[in-house]
Amino acid sequence: MDVIRKNGGTVEQFDPSKLERSVRAAGADDLIVQEVVGSVGPTDVRTTRELRHEVSKRLRGRDEEVARRYETSRVVLAHATDEVAKGEVCMNEGVVQQLMLWADDLVELRHAGRSSMARIYRCNPETRELLVNPAQMRALDASEGSRVVVSKVE
Repeated sequence: MDVIRKNGGTVEQFDPSKLERSVRAAGADDLIVQEVVGSVGPTDVRTTRELRHEVSKRLRGRDEEVARRYETSRVVLAHATDEVAKGEVCMNEGVVQQLMLWADDLVELRHAGRSSMARIYRCNPETRELLVNPAQMRALDASEGSRVVVSKVE
């Protein structure tokens, strides 16, 4: 069984479709997606951090811009809550660190061909997802639990 250790320490079955979604979300065309996903797997890496590093290296050899977007973006599950003000998002501490974000940094949220900007703030360390105001979820045409791309705005 091909397994991979996630940043939080949990182990799960390697799912190439998740990798494909991430590479595609960074803007890779079908050929690059097929090449990268077909050439990287749990036999090459043991952790998600190693996987991201290996994918970044392979993308840099094909398309620098796609590699940059891949390195500064994450696909996360979004949940609506009125506890978050419109224009702000609450994000998992690990993802905040991976994207090298600070409180009040601006991020772009993308879903279903729509995008929205928001200020980041850290929330409860147990939060495993992205918490978004319901109005902002509607603006993204995202439903509860939708996968949303979060990118650092530079």
